[in-house]
Order: sequence, then C-alpha cells, then structure tokens
Amino acid sequence: MKSNASLKVHAEPLSTETDDKLASLRELVLAPVNSRVQELEQQVDSQSEDLNNPELQAQKCSDVLVQAIGISAEKDESLSNALQPEVMKGFHQSIQEDPSELAECLYPVLGPAVRKMVFNMFSPKKANPNKPYTIEQVFIIHKETSLPLNHTVIDEAMVQDADMVSGMLDAIRSFVRDAFSQHDFDGLNTLQVGDLSVWVEWGPKAILAVVMHGQVPDDLRDVFARLLEQFHIEHRETLLD
Repeated sequence: MKSNASLKVHAEPLSTETDDKLASLRELVLAPVNSRVQELEQQVDSQSEDLNNPELQAQKCSDVLVQAIGISAEKDESLSNALQPEVMKGFHQSIQEDPSELAECLYPVLGPAVRKMVFNMFSPKKANPNKPYTIEQVFIIHKETSLPLNHTVIDEAMVQDADMVSGMLDAIRSFVRDAFSQHDFDGLNTLQVGDLSVWVEWGPKAILAVVMHGQVPDDLRDVFARLLEQFHIEHRETLLD
C-alpha cells in the first residue's frame, strides 16, 4: 500500500510585471480622487493666506461695504444711530486738532448764508441821498441767555423778529468759539451787506445791535459803546438778577 504524500502548495511571488500593472491600475482608479484632494489642499492654503493678509481682507470688504450700507439704510436707521457717536467724536477731535480745515470747508458756505439771512431779515434798500446814514433798528440782547430785552425801530413796517436777530448773533459766536477754540471771543462786531450795516457792541451782561443804512461814520461806534456802558450802569441790578 502506497503512503499518502502530503500536498504542499508553494505561493509563487508576483512578478515585477504584475506589480507594475497593479500600480498602474491603482493610479488610474485613484487619479480623480487625488486630483480633487490636491485641488482642495491648494484652496485651503490659498484661503489661509488670504485670512492672514489684512490688506486683501480690507479690499474684499470694501467691495461689498457700500452695497451693505445702502441696504441697511433702506431697512432702518440702526446703522446711522450706531455710527453717529463715533462720527461726532471724530468731528470734534478734528476741529480741536485742526480748526482751520473746518473753516476752509465752511468758508464758501457760511459767508453767503449769513449775507442771505441778513438780506431777508432787513431787506437792504438804497440810502436816502439827503442823509449819509439812517439808524433804523436797535436791539438790546441779554448776553448770557441771548434773550432780547428791548427792540426799537424807526418804522413799524420794518420791524423784525428780535429773537431771530439774537439767535443769529449767538449762533455766530458759538460757531467761532467751537471751530477756532476762541473762548474769549464775544462775537460778530460788524456785518455789511450792500449799504446795510449791522454794528454789534458786546458788554459784560448785554449786547447792543444797531441796524443802519448808508455811509456810517466810524466814530459812531464810540457813541454805541458809551450807550451800552450807560445801559449797564442804569440797569445793573436788573441785569444781575
């Protein structure tokens, strides 16, 4: 009887040619995936660089900032309300650091605006050729409160709102103080529109404003100054109260 011989199977190693074919197959199958992964890695690297670049981020934000502000303004005033404190803070700081810049910006507007307002208030007219000048209105205004104390006119048809005149003088004084840091500045002394003149004398408690037409002599200002001084003497207790 013949003995059973054990069966031995020997695994033959893959040939180099087979390895190459598998590698080629693997590369063929995974090529799209590897390409996509590489593309995503490049995008991540690019975005990482963008996030670390403040100038580039600012440029991207500027592209949509104007549109975003427009949309917000159409919805409500929340953006304006949020920005207003910072805008006002920057405005005041700018005035304190360089008041001349604000003056240059307002110069083309302030002068014509004041002249127009005075023109509408007092209606300048041609002076009487028989008189060198005419005093038409006199205002006495409380300096601290800008309230009119008295108002006299040569013709009732020409009467003006005393509150408007005192408000104009106070506005000009406040503007000069805030814009130019002139805290010791009283206010406007002379305003000329055509042949109309508004002379203003400033006292410690009251202001004298005189509206005139024609060629007013310079020495008349001394008369107004003495008149205001006399007013302070006669009404001292009333002005202090």
